[in-house]
Parts: sequence; C-alpha cells; structure tokens
Amino acid sequence: MVNHQAISDHLRALGYKKRGGVDKGSSDRDEGRAHFSSSFTHSGVKCPLTMIGHQPQSGRSATIKALIIPLRINYINFSAS
Repeated sequence: MVNHQAISDHLRALGYKKRGGVDKGSSDRDEGRAHFSSSFTHSGVKCPLTMIGHQPQSGRSATIKALIIPLRINYINFSAS
C-alpha cells in the first residue's frame, strides 16, 4: 500500500512545492545560478528559452536534483503529413 502523505512529506523536505516545481532557492547551485536564458531565431521568429545547468561554453558541470515522471501520450487521428 502506498503512503501518499509520506511521499508528499519527503518531497517537500527536498524542496519541492505542492504545486509548481522546486523553490528557486533550492534550485540554485554553486556560485550562482544553475540555469540560463537565451534565444534563437528561426524563420524570422525569435524563440526564447531557459535551460537548466550552466551555459555550454562555460565548461562547467551541474548536478540537478529532479523528480522524473514518465508520461505516455496517445495521439488520436495523428498523421505525419
């Protein structure tokens, strides 16, 4: 039998909020941010993005604690054309 309250208490102790992910303070890593924002342009449209980790050109690694929840998505009437 699964003890949902125990799981919830454990995740909150790790810094996870009830809704909406991890508190920003819990996601910060050594010497500053462990995420960065950038953008790229495709077909004249500017696309902003935010990535977890350090910028690739920094050469630094980052350890990100994350809860991975697998999802299965079934598309109805999907075609490749």
